Amino acid sequence: MKGMEKQRQENAPPHPALSRGERVQTQATYTGERTDVTTYFSGKTDTYQRYRPGYPRAAMEAVLAGLGSAPLVADVGCGTGISSRCLAAAGARVIGIEPNDDMRAAATALGQGKGEPPIDYRAGTGEATGLPDHSLDCVVCAQAFHWFDGPRALREFHCILREGGRLALLWNKRDESDPASAEYERIISLAMDLAEETGRGVARYRSAPDLRPLFAQQSVDRYDNPVQYSMEDLLGRARSSSYWPESGEPRDRLEALLGALFNKHQEQGVLRIRQYTEVTLASRVRGS
Repeated sequence: MKGMEKQRQENAPPHPALSRGERVQTQATYTGERTDVTTYFSGKTDTYQRYRPGYPRAAMEAVLAGLGSAPLVADVGCGTGISSRCLAAAGARVIGIEPNDDMRAAATALGQGKGEPPIDYRAGTGEATGLPDHSLDCVVCAQAFHWFDGPRALREFHCILREGGRLALLWNKRDESDPASAEYERIISLAMDLAEETGRGVARYRSAPDLRPLFAQQSVDRYDNPVQYSMEDLLGRARSSSYWPESGEPRDRLEALLGALFNKHQEQGVLRIRQYTEVTLASRVRGS
């Protein structure tokens, strides 16, 4: 699917100097309350690590292309380190930033692949990474940017990136032209609706906002990343989501729908979901 969608934008003009933390107007729009979401995945660490999909090697190579040998990358909102380990395997030196203590501890315990440099996991948020100014070649947010205060996070990333540094926003997304994937997406949307009814903030946005004036978007590309689920895997993937009910009738109802989906579309005990990784790349605009 590489090249299925590719968009280019003219470089945005340089912006006036701004202090760190100053809000910059963008067109980012998010659904749900702006609350402290750092605890949303507490208690889900093992399920998250076991059932969340990774990222294609080609996508990670595209993120790092042209940055030189062993670029220094911050993986912000790295969770249990799934994306951090993919980046390290592709040749990056990685600092993983994660606010949730349980998730960060799991990432540290899992370490890195054989022969790869250690990944440095640190506490921090998208809006306050704690990293030095102008210190990084690339900032990556894999399945994470929708949790951040977009304008504040973009300002932070602009500060910590070197001149000409790169911002990469990644999301694993389901291809709804596939019937099984579309049906699964409808169940997920229902779970989000139920979570919102209980007052829980839900971040539905899964694409890059307008990154100007701090970054000039370079490209949006898609990379095939299909997944295969047993019934256990399908339940595990759903339960790894922040909005999935922990117990009770709503969970039973949603999981009955997942069972019906599996029985309808499985072949020899395997459900195939058509998925791709969307990668948005942007370059840091001069000025600080």
